[in-house]
Amino acid sequence: MEREEQALEVLFGMTETCGAMSDDSWMALDRDEQEKLRAFRHALPLLVNDWLSRQQESKISTDMAVPDGKFRELFDFYRASCERHGFVYIIFGHIGNSHVHLNILPRNHDEFLEAKALYRKFVAKAIELGGTVSAEHGIGKLKVEYLAEMYGESGIREMARVKKYLDPHLRLNIGNIVPAGYLFAGKQ
Repeated sequence: MEREEQALEVLFGMTETCGAMSDDSWMALDRDEQEKLRAFRHALPLLVNDWLSRQQESKISTDMAVPDGKFRELFDFYRASCERHGFVYIIFGHIGNSHVHLNILPRNHDEFLEAKALYRKFVAKAIELGGTVSAEHGIGKLKVEYLAEMYGESGIREMARVKKYLDPHLRLNIGNIVPAGYLFAGKQ
């Protein structure tokens, strides 16, 4: 047991050196705790959706990631912003990849609109820190407007050029990732 405690002390020391948030972390030290942590992690999205259905609102959630050395800055920005606005929120996800999911849980439609406006500031911060607007769940149609902020107009035009080359009849996933306006420009 003493050896395990020494190993844990070394681990905690290393994580503190790297800026870990020990007071805000939950660590499983045995199989029972691992199972509790796993069950909690898998129940969390269900509980969020249940809460939202009672509020009759949609969540605003992030999927952004930043380089490892910038994670704490983005995390602190998320928390400070949500606290300043008085939002109900949770943060969970892939901390080892500098990629967590912030879920803002609006209590009414005004809060939803306020959170949606704040999302744009989260996008700007992630890009400023050298990160991405979508690390896991893709751009799709919901985040397409933020892609230009990350790559600029010339980057989007280049994506459209590649898409047209690979899909010359423009039959696949129109409006996903590449806005339709870039694909059909000059075709009318």
